[in-house]
Amino acid sequence: MSATVITLTNSKGFAVTTTSQGGVIVGIKLPNGPDKDQGYPGEVEVIATYTVTEDNEICLEYCATTDAPTPINLTNHCYFNLAGKITGATTHNILEVYTNQPCVQLYQGGYLDGSYNGLDGKPILKYTGLCLETQKHPDAINQPNFPSTLVRPGEKYYSKTVWKFTSE
Repeated sequence: MSATVITLTNSKGFAVTTTSQGGVIVGIKLPNGPDKDQGYPGEVEVIATYTVTEDNEICLEYCATTDAPTPINLTNHCYFNLAGKITGATTHNILEVYTNQPCVQLYQGGYLDGSYNGLDGKPILKYTGLCLETQKHPDAINQPNFPSTLVRPGEKYYSKTVWKFTSE
């Protein structure tokens, strides 16, 4: 097993540690932001673990802690294109999503305008992919009838999502 530390040059200046075994990423640690960062009341430390399995699954786990009561509702905004066009043949790709979270938001890419390119170098256009964001109830912090997203000192936030890919 090898480990590499990469310091990203973004406005937050956070470091990302990746660990890989056999070319599969098994962990990424995102160090915490300072108290009051982006207006949140506590200092939060997040560990995001990505696992790619031999069963065509991508697993994402978030663990987070804080030193003051802080709303935490982490999600992922990755896009999937299930078109399945391979050298003239079309396959029927299936995406199953499993999560311990109560909500899933669907984003269909309606605002994609071709200004970004996909991995194939081609522009990403409207409705060419979908995003399934698993999370706690959106806007829960402002909705008294929704379950709370507050995490208190000594508590751990945990979220797990598995995207499983199959084809017919």
